[in-house]
Amino acid sequence: MIHDGRNLADSALRRPTANFYQINGSPCPDLGIKLYCLSALSLPIETRLFRLRHRTAIRKRAQQIARMVTFISYNLQTKDYDLFVASFSNPWKKPDASERQARQLCFQMRFSPTCWYDAVTQYPNGPVGTPYFYIRGGGDDWGVVISGSAKAKHRITVDLHVPEPSRPGPDARAIVRTLLAMPGWSKASDLERVLGMVD
Repeated sequence: MIHDGRNLADSALRRPTANFYQINGSPCPDLGIKLYCLSALSLPIETRLFRLRHRTAIRKRAQQIARMVTFISYNLQTKDYDLFVASFSNPWKKPDASERQARQLCFQMRFSPTCWYDAVTQYPNGPVGTPYFYIRGGGDDWGVVISGSAKAKHRITVDLHVPEPSRPGPDARAIVRTLLAMPGWSKASDLERVLGMVD
């Protein structure tokens, strides 16, 4: 049988136990429970839905970041400096003469109007050395620092670093936690800090 919501509401209002005091939180003598106004329950539900959507957005962005980092690592392994520049340089900012001489490329990856990542890649000037990259989050992810190299089995490190007196972005800590939970990601070690590989 299909019920009409309006008929159910009318029948509920006609019940003698559903009076004003019970709806506003007084004990129900028949059931021994309290009934609350629907508007009082709507706020926690909305809050839970907002948090669920936010966690989903964080997870999706972390997956996008992980794919982009993998793509950068692969291209550092398979392309020389000029080919890499052609693939990754932003249309509005080509490397200048000093950057080309240093075999460096700076580019930006924008995930939303309030979230972006600035990347720096460095190729060796001679035959010895391995290209590496360094990425720093901005906006919502300000403070996220990611680093890695073109070595096939080199781990990707991610950490949270915010210079004083700045505060991390609102999503930075959640992004770091989500990335660290993925295979192949690890936190920057103290040795890497001493060597200057991360700030």
